[in-house]
Amino acid sequence: LKISFENAKKISNTHDLIDQISCLNGQLWEITFTNQFYVLCVENHLITKVYANEFTATVQMSPNPKIKSNPEPIERVSRCPVSSSSFRYLSHLRNLEIEDRWYRKNESSLILSSAVGQKDCFFLHGSGVVPDDGLGGFPAKDYWGSVVQYTPQCKTWNFNQMDTRNKGWDDFDSQKEVCAFVTQFSKNNLVENAIIFSHSLGNLALLAGIKNGICDLSESTNWYGIQGPLLGTKAASFVEAGCKDPLSAVSIVAAATGDYCQGREAYPVYKTMTPTFYPWNELTAIAERYLKGNMCGSDCWGLHTIYSPALCLIDTLSALETSNDGMVPLASCALSGSYQTSSKSAFYKLQGNHADGTCRNGNGWWGNDRQPCDWFKHRL
Repeated sequence: LKISFENAKKISNTHDLIDQISCLNGQLWEITFTNQFYVLCVENHLITKVYANEFTATVQMSPNPKIKSNPEPIERVSRCPVSSSSFRYLSHLRNLEIEDRWYRKNESSLILSSAVGQKDCFFLHGSGVVPDDGLGGFPAKDYWGSVVQYTPQCKTWNFNQMDTRNKGWDDFDSQKEVCAFVTQFSKNNLVENAIIFSHSLGNLALLAGIKNGICDLSESTNWYGIQGPLLGTKAASFVEAGCKDPLSAVSIVAAATGDYCQGREAYPVYKTMTPTFYPWNELTAIAERYLKGNMCGSDCWGLHTIYSPALCLIDTLSALETSNDGMVPLASCALSGSYQTSSKSAFYKLQGNHADGTCRNGNGWWGNDRQPCDWFKHRL
């Protein structure tokens, strides 16, 4: 951080964030910290506000950290505590108000529409979801967070809702359901002019649908994977074994939440994700051919949310490989090739967990490798 301040640059009123900044009586400085850009408002020799793409923070400085408000580099800031909790998230779609009433429900999906984007976007969820039970259905916004705000390239946003608890990805009807969902605007079984985002088991279901000839992707469609267990995962084996033991951590959690177990047996979906369930190379070969990008998590704790303790517990108890997202090892998710820690990279190594990759937890406040929502924005 000290080096970041020493290399700070004074900026003009033509900066990208200038229309979001209020610094009438001070000067603006830009710093780079963990590959992220921040703009500081310096008034009366003190930092009063911090601006970034994701938030604005009001700062109350302790008496010591004074800095020179002049064109020379900022020399030293010993302490810079942020004491205000008044953060506001900035929308990348300033003229687009996202409201619950935009959701239009049909039998198998939730749809939003916009006149701004160019392609239909499809979002495939992972395991553990049950279809609409007449009591409100699948909460797409709970699963995908504010992903709509980060995908202005979309003409429509389509969120599937299917049973991924009682059925595995190998279920032929599930494969047909996924293919019907992504081809709903196409004339045949070829997905055209679309962007597909698939999380976790959603990757496997679509891969199997393509393998079995149920649907295919045209050259005008780009498919991006997110944290798919392309070689299976020991976490699924751990769940299967844990459900058989009524005193195990899995059974205790299942009794409290209704997740994972049905009596002394794991829900059928988990068997289909164990490392020995399938000759995975048949699916990874298809993934290598079709996926235009892939996000893989590498930290079970991730963005420090309510999901962090449970996912790190699963990581520990199921003896996952060293680098994992709490559910899927990096080695099972990552295709061959180079994965980068920049959210602009199509093949992105996220320092986040299995929940973070869906954008439900927003972006990290620092670090380019902690920006899952921003990754969606760059996928065209």
